[in-house]
Amino acid sequence: MQDYILHTWSLVKIGTTAAQKKLFFLLKKTKEAIINETKGARHSDQLTQELVQKIAIKLNVSEDEVWSMDQRIGGKDSSLHTPVGDADGTLEWMDWLADESDNQEIQITQADEMNKRRKAFQQAMQALNKREQKILVGRRLEEPPKTLEEMSQELTISRERVRQLEISAFEKLKKGLQHSGL
Repeated sequence: MQDYILHTWSLVKIGTTAAQKKLFFLLKKTKEAIINETKGARHSDQLTQELVQKIAIKLNVSEDEVWSMDQRIGGKDSSLHTPVGDADGTLEWMDWLADESDNQEIQITQADEMNKRRKAFQQAMQALNKREQKILVGRRLEEPPKTLEEMSQELTISRERVRQLEISAFEKLKKGLQHSGL
């Protein structure tokens, strides 16, 4: 019978552990008993830190579990189709939850395409010699890109030769990518 009550109390699952089940069934009664002991007939639904400590000690659970269960029991389930915001009632809570990202099929297709391009690029880069790779990476792929002067000093060649090698390497790279179908 208690399991039925736990499962039908709310759409949100409550009381999955033994401590939570004990709290679910004894929280209200324990809270009222402690309030009656300390303040007499005065009754308040608000939990105070002192009251939470006493309940936690009496039921042998943590204070966080007491706060959490009190909020779960006191909260109401709401439909996602409840009208909100506008006067004509056409906006619902559900409208605020829409996922604007691409669907999974598009995401997987894009990821596959990116992997194919990455592999084709790596293969095309392998067709270049080490110096051409270094120039292309330094001038086109690094952020911020290296200047002709920096590359010429690093490779001990003239700026003009760096520029020529860059153009040549870029053309080889383009041909390699075209050959792979990209």
